[in-house]
Formats: sequence, structure tokens, C-alpha cells
Amino acid sequence: MKNILSFWLISLLLLPVAPLFAQKIDSVLEVYSDQFQQEKVHIHFDKSVYNKGETIWYKAYIMAGSELTDYSWNFYVDWFDAGGKLLKHSMVPIFESTAKDQFDIPANYSGHSLHVRAYTQWMLNFDSAFLYNKDILVSQPKSLKEPVIKPVTTLQFFAEGGDLLADIDSKVAFKAVDQFGKPVELRGALKDSKGVFLDSFITEHDGMGSILFHPAANEMYTASWIDEFGYSNTTSLPSVKSNGANLQVHSELSKAIVLTQRTKIVDESLKVLYLIASMNQHLLFKAKVNLTNSNTSIAEIPTDSLPTGVLQITLFNANWLPIAERVVFINNHTHQFNPNITTPVTDLRKRGKNVIEINIADSIRSNLSVAVTDAGLSAGNDNTIISQLLLCGEIKGYVHDPVYYFSSDADSVLQYLDLVMLTHGWRRYNWDEIVKGKLPDIQFQRDKDYIR
Repeated sequence: MKNILSFWLISLLLLPVAPLFAQKIDSVLEVYSDQFQQEKVHIHFDKSVYNKGETIWYKAYIMAGSELTDYSWNFYVDWFDAGGKLLKHSMVPIFESTAKDQFDIPANYSGHSLHVRAYTQWMLNFDSAFLYNKDILVSQPKSLKEPVIKPVTTLQFFAEGGDLLADIDSKVAFKAVDQFGKPVELRGALKDSKGVFLDSFITEHDGMGSILFHPAANEMYTASWIDEFGYSNTTSLPSVKSNGANLQVHSELSKAIVLTQRTKIVDESLKVLYLIASMNQHLLFKAKVNLTNSNTSIAEIPTDSLPTGVLQITLFNANWLPIAERVVFINNHTHQFNPNITTPVTDLRKRGKNVIEINIADSIRSNLSVAVTDAGLSAGNDNTIISQLLLCGEIKGYVHDPVYYFSSDADSVLQYLDLVMLTHGWRRYNWDEIVKGKLPDIQFQRDKDYIR
């Protein structure tokens, strides 16, 4: 993978990377990818809604980076009630990167949901934000006095690359959610410190949107807004830096266009920068960018040969301190295959026998699960194995209706997916530690056998 990417220089000479740090990053990331791949989990449940007293059946799929895991032999699941009380801690064996088990909902359960947290012991060595978490709905008889919960909206702004820079055109994404993390629609106005109206904005998709503007030095910007419930408030935008550098990325069908910019006046550490591109802890590209006599550079990263997943692009200063970061989603459909489904026996009578055959090419290694549910049962905004392992399992925070972003290749879907990238943090690993050559602090060693 290290030779997949190459930059096409447009406006600036990309010089060779400083050998010492380049070799250190090469060697450390190689160790990360070989010995410290981080696992991620998807769980396929047999239904999306359950009744109290029912059994929840599930099958878990575990990957390490972009491969099937061979790190773990044991899989752990914690079941919590709606109030956060632990109901059951279970451990099941992992076989061929999968695990399966069931949970019996208590017959007297009164909550409207259960919370599931799933993980391997190896996953506990890393950021807990990447453990598997899911709320499962439990149907209850409607109460005559169901509490009315007043929605509380929070609006956040995210400058592309990390910082707003003075006198540089900037893209700022925003995300509006309620107290449960669900999207909220709103509209608002961008104003400067004197209250002068600059532009209006409105949510585009699932509480997200973006604005483009030209921030001035020594200026503070605020957004006055009103949400779909009629609640109004004011939110500050990120502060404007008069000295700095950042990057902007525009993803196209077969390439990512990267724009590196710096302010007119910068200290020496921002005149020579380093650009790193990585995916699944594999270093794909590194370059030294000389901004001594120029404020901008534009380059293209070919992406048509990359696997489907999150591409991380990080900008470092001359001292190899990370100063800007951008993630983009690359979808080359490398995760897809087309099984042949037939129904040789069909009987729609009560308890009639039906036979469904799923045929997969011999060249494809497969390990599958099938859930059969009532056709009238809503599937909800559930994750599929694709959206969980390739998207949600790679970024922090709740993603609403992630399956939508794999529904088509329409420009609007790709645009909204990029809003997800702009409004969710990544941070699978700590660049400061990598540059110093420090390896992860492992408290929980890899499984050597099944726990009996």
C-alpha cells in the first residue's frame, strides 16, 4: 500500500522528507500495522425491536484494521438496563473472526431500551470511544403518563483542517443535535463581533451543513440560530488565528485534491511543512512541502486504487508537530460482492415450508448470518456490517442513519458523507507519540487461547 499514492505537483515543489523523521515514522507505523492493529466490531442482531421476556440472538464480526482479526480469541459483551445498571457480563469464543451468543430479556423488564457494549480485551488498550455501543429498543405497553422530554439543541462548528486562519477562505462545517445525539434541523445567521450580518446558513442533511467565509484577523464570529422547535440561541465559531497553516481537501471520483495554505506572516516552523496520508495504520504517502516563498500549494492524491475506508491526511510543522488534519471517505466498492439468492420452495401458508438458498462464488471466503423477521417490523436506522466496519467503526461519535451513505453514488450522498467526515473526529492513534517513536502502552496482551 505504501507505493499506491503519488502526488502530482501543481503549484509548489514537494521536497524529499527529512530522512531521520521519515525513517522513524516509516518504522514506527510499520510496527503499528504489524503488531498494534486496532480491532473493530459489528454485531448482527436477529431483530431491531424486542418484547420483554424475548431472547436476543446475535452474531459478532471482528476485524483488525482491514483484515479479519487474529488478535483475539475471546469476545465480551456487557448488557445494561436503561438506567446504566449492568444486567449481564458475558464472554464467548471467537471462531474465524466471529462470535455468537444470546441474551434473555427479563420477563419483568420495564425499560424501553437496553444498552450493549461489546469489545475484546485487546480493544481495551486503545481509545474507549471505539468500543462497540448500541441501544436496543424494547417494546412496552404505552403508559398513560409518559414523560414529555423537552428537546435541548446543541450546535457545534468545525473548521476544516482544524483552525480558522486570518484572510484565508475557510470552510466551516456544523452539526446540530439534541441531548440524545439525534440530529436537529435549524437555520441561522453568521455575524461578526459588531453584530454585522455576514451570511445565512441552514442544515442540509441530518442536522449538518457548512458555510464558506473569509475570516479577518482579530475578529470573533458568532452564529445566531433558531431550531425546528422554535428554540433560539447564539454559538461562537472557533477563534481566528493570525499565524498558522492548514489544509483543505476536496474528494472527487478518483482523486483527492489537497490545498495547503499558510498565513502571510508565520514563524519559521510553518515555512516548511510535512504531509502524511495513511489508512488503517498503513503509511501511504509522505512529502515535504516548502512554503518559504509561497503561501499555498495544490496537489492531487490518486484514490482509485485504494480500498474502501477512511483516508487520514495530516499536516505537520517543521518540528513534526501535527497542526492540521482532514479525513475523507474513499468508496471504491472493494467491500461488495453479489450473491445469488433463490427460493426453490415457497409456501405462504401459516407454518408453510420455505427454502431460501444463498450462493456465493467459490473464490470468496465467506462467513455469514441471516436474520428472518416479520415484514412489518421496522428496521430502524440500524447499521449494516458495511456501514459499521468501514465508517462508524473508524470515527468517533454517533452517526445517524449510516446506511444512507452507502445507498447510492449520487453527488448529494457523497456531499453529505463528507459532512460526516468534517464533523466527526478520527484520532485512531497519537501522532505526537509516533513521531517520538513511542509504541502504544499495552495493558492487556493478545489472547493466547480461549478462556475456559
